Amino acid sequence: MNNHGNDKLHSALSSSSDVMADSRLDFGAMEKQARGIRRRRRIGTGVAAAAVLAVIAVPTTLALNQGDDRGSERGPADGTSQVPDASESPDKGSDKGSDKGGAQLADDKAAATQALEDLPAGDAPGVDYVYENTVHVADGSTLPLPQTQASIITAAGYHGGWLVGTADNEGINGDVTLRQFDAQGTEVSATEAAGSLVVSNDGTQLAWWTWNQKDKVGELHSAGASGMGEGDGAVQETGKASYVLPVGYVGVGELVFQPTVEGVGPTVKVADFTDNVRDIDTLGSASGTDQINNRIAGQAPGDGLTGRVVDGTTGEEIWHKDGWRLGRFSPDGTHLIAYEANSPDPQPIAILDAATGEVVTQINLHDEHGLGYGDVVWEDDDSLLVNAYVFAGTDAEPHPGALLRLGLDGDLERATDVDPGTDFWFFLPRS
Repeated sequence: MNNHGNDKLHSALSSSSDVMADSRLDFGAMEKQARGIRRRRRIGTGVAAAAVLAVIAVPTTLALNQGDDRGSERGPADGTSQVPDASESPDKGSDKGSDKGGAQLADDKAAATQALEDLPAGDAPGVDYVYENTVHVADGSTLPLPQTQASIITAAGYHGGWLVGTADNEGINGDVTLRQFDAQGTEVSATEAAGSLVVSNDGTQLAWWTWNQKDKVGELHSAGASGMGEGDGAVQETGKASYVLPVGYVGVGELVFQPTVEGVGPTVKVADFTDNVRDIDTLGSASGTDQINNRIAGQAPGDGLTGRVVDGTTGEEIWHKDGWRLGRFSPDGTHLIAYEANSPDPQPIAILDAATGEVVTQINLHDEHGLGYGDVVWEDDDSLLVNAYVFAGTDAEPHPGALLRLGLDGDLERATDVDPGTDFWFFLPRS
């Protein structure tokens, strides 16, 4: 597994763990708000996860690897290719997880919960994630998050402290309040922001977007991640955009982002943080980047039903796949998360060959296991982690859930115990 960033995160933050040891969210006082957050996160299907994370997922944790040479018949160097339709690719998904049919599990909460419990138990997650307001580091250690009055729904280590996104933003230019805490757990700043935090391939750079209320302008930030360097790093204004979603890094420190201008809609651009910005007109939206091979994944302009992978510098199409939505690249750039665009929610999760777009494996958690899901992120080069929950039941009642691991071979297992639905997970950002 690719965990070379975990030691850095742990050492940078462990010195602050004592002063924040008593910092815990008061879930009792915030039960109504937290339930709403969980509902929004869980009702959002993998398509929403692909559009936002990445890896969040973002996903979603400060580590990646290098690519390989697979000798693909139609890799990026071979130019544009049309990928075969999904019907031509075999479904290599895992076997049903219960004697009871998947369709029945989707309507039977008790049976689906038992089936979730009965899934094979595997290793603990190999990425950093948050559960019960505690960061669970991939090495098995834990760190508390700082105390806030609102639910924390995204977080990243930063300069020995934290950047956390809380769900109390009431502005129109962001979806979280981004709060910076120093190593002593003291809040340093709070500003309206996008909920997407992304890291570079080597884990040394962290990017985010905030709205400068004073100057009425958006600002992209790219700075050294936890414990790396001094100051707040480079800042680049984002013009007339009222909302900007950072997507990921390409090249040497260039950031792919998706600005939205009122009346125009989203576009895809690349910033170098020296005030130079270039358009990627071949994409209408972006979902993931491959910094190793300088590629961007997203959707072609139009109805959003064609997945497309393009060159990160020129925007030239490498391949496209009709009827699919694309997500994030694997750490080594060899695979890609994807979803069949025309399938009913919750959509099947697929892993594609990133060089050709061909399906490697696919699973329908709803039809086969009675599950819905939220975030989907890469755990390493060979497996995904899926924030899954029992689909049956109403929004008003708890939905048991767990983090599941899906391998390239289609095998499915639990990476955590089953939560009764009283709390939720989210992943720290990873590229």
